[in-house]
Amino acid sequence: MDIWLILLIAFAPGLFWLWYFYKRDEYEPEPLHLMALLFFLGIAAALIAGVLELGAGQAVTGMIFFIIAVPVIEESVKFLMVLLFAYRNREFDEPMDGIVYATATALGFATLENAQYLLDFTSPSSILVTGAVRGILTVPAHALFGICWGYALGIAKFSPKEKRVPIITGGLVLGIAVHALFNFLMEQSYPGFAVLLLVILPLVWWGTEKKIRAALLAPDSSRNP
Repeated sequence: MDIWLILLIAFAPGLFWLWYFYKRDEYEPEPLHLMALLFFLGIAAALIAGVLELGAGQAVTGMIFFIIAVPVIEESVKFLMVLLFAYRNREFDEPMDGIVYATATALGFATLENAQYLLDFTSPSSILVTGAVRGILTVPAHALFGICWGYALGIAKFSPKEKRVPIITGGLVLGIAVHALFNFLMEQSYPGFAVLLLVILPLVWWGTEKKIRAALLAPDSSRNP
């Protein structure tokens, strides 16, 4: 299959979900150039995480690697990209922005990861099936992990200083935990675990929608100088 078609299949889900979460910011959509920057920083985060995971893979293996090392490394690197390049940006002026910036970064990360997986396949049918499954399941899952700490960043920024570190730490730990659970279920071969995953994902989506609604209704910088 042509390399450009593979890249299209790899990038399409990430760009679709980026558009979806961007449109959820109903009151003050973020500048497109900043969204693009964070998306590409997410791609850079995937490269950095890949190097760190190579090192971690020398120290731990098996399920410990997939359910502890990978979630900790990947969520931490994505989180740092948003913290360093968006958190202090003047455009970060409402709690919802934490969710938008986190999902943009997470989806850039997931897009490069998606491309790496698809390039390992040679038959068109395998590429299409794998691309569809990952586009529906794994790509948006990265956005959901990011929303856990992105929401925390958005709330913390407009909270009293003494409350910010606990809020942000709790959000990052939650994102890592949800990622760890997702990886654990994906690694299982028993049908029951696949069914459990199908039950858990709607619950995570429900929690995500609650966070988005709460962020949209939360006070912003105009009411919290």
